Amino acid sequence: MADPSCRDGRFDRARLAAYTAAYSALAPLNDYDRANLLKLYYYQLAVCDYYAQYLDAAPDKKAEFLQQARFATSVLMHTEIE
Repeated sequence: MADPSCRDGRFDRARLAAYTAAYSALAPLNDYDRANLLKLYYYQLAVCDYYAQYLDAAPDKKAEFLQQARFATSVLMHTEIE
């Protein structure tokens, strides 16, 4: 699940930068990776059909897929690609 501060689909840029720095301590990112990591994430959300997964899911998994579909939609609605 997402950081609680971004449950509405809006990223806290400072928290994302801190997470990226912590991640980079374990697996270094080059300049290209840093410049494109959000674009890649947005692309992944945009092309994944979470609603189809929800519709096709077993009854005990539907809530999980619906939560992911709603979160992805919210993130994309609040996206500002630079």
